[in-house]
Amino acid sequence: MFEKKKTKEEIEKEKARSKMKKKAEKYKKEQDLIKKRAERILDKDFVEKRLDFERKKDERKITIRDTRIAKMEDEILADEKETFACKICETEIGLGNITCPKCGQLYCQYCGQFLEMGDKFTGKCPKCGGFQNFTPAKLVQTRIEDIPEEERFWEALSECPKCGAAIQEEWDSCVICGAKLQAKKKGPEPDKEEKTIASIKAQRKAEIAKRRRQQKEGPKRGI
Repeated sequence: MFEKKKTKEEIEKEKARSKMKKKAEKYKKEQDLIKKRAERILDKDFVEKRLDFERKKDERKITIRDTRIAKMEDEILADEKETFACKICETEIGLGNITCPKCGQLYCQYCGQFLEMGDKFTGKCPKCGGFQNFTPAKLVQTRIEDIPEEERFWEALSECPKCGAAIQEEWDSCVICGAKLQAKKKGPEPDKEEKTIASIKAQRKAEIAKRRRQQKEGPKRGI
């Protein structure tokens, strides 16, 4: 009539047997799966299909990769321009320059980024972080008309008969082309003040000539 109450030991034994049974079933399933895979490896048709699937998968990956690379190359080539338009006056600027020849707007010499001028300019590009090496636009004189008449000392100088460069009367040869010149007889020796003025003018001439050469060549862009 009444079931015999199981003892604690019997309950623990039943739990242990159930646990071992589940473990044995799991082990059997794993062994069956290993056996099934081993049988598949011996099947040539299955192996060929699997290899063909993996081969097509790799080909798709290569195609996607090549397409992305080609797209990136096209974008890079499209950006390779010899000039760009100034954002202020729309003048075409060569990539070798960092200032607009018309309005004097500054651009980064490394990446071409537009630079804020005036009090906001710090000398550092906000995009690439490169420090600029330039002459401020307010100090650049690009036209003869910008130079006061009293400072155009070369207009009163003679010209070299060979190359047309400005020469001084006491020179024996042209400093530009080396042509021999007929130096005029020197008058009375000028006083110290006149010598100082002459040396200042010569120095100004050398600075202007150097600045013009730099403007023609243009600063090299950084890498």
